Amino acid sequence: MGQDAADAALDDADRAYRTGDVRGALTHCRRVFDLTAEPDLLTRAAILVHGVDGEFNAQIVGLCDQALGASRNETESAGPA
Repeated sequence: MGQDAADAALDDADRAYRTGDVRGALTHCRRVFDLTAEPDLLTRAAILVHGVDGEFNAQIVGLCDQALGASRNETESAGPA
């Protein structure tokens, strides 16, 4: 369920972003982080909203930091190649 729900949240975020609803898009992107720990999905959620200024930048940076942390954790748990 987590991945399907996360994919749906990403679709909702993309739809909101494309209609100019940055706040709504970020809400859906944050929801992805509640639904999955999959680094690829978290990265997509973190970078979906872009090209905006002001109040949204701190939220976007926070999502990127979380996605980067999840990616690092996955890499470290995989061990050496």
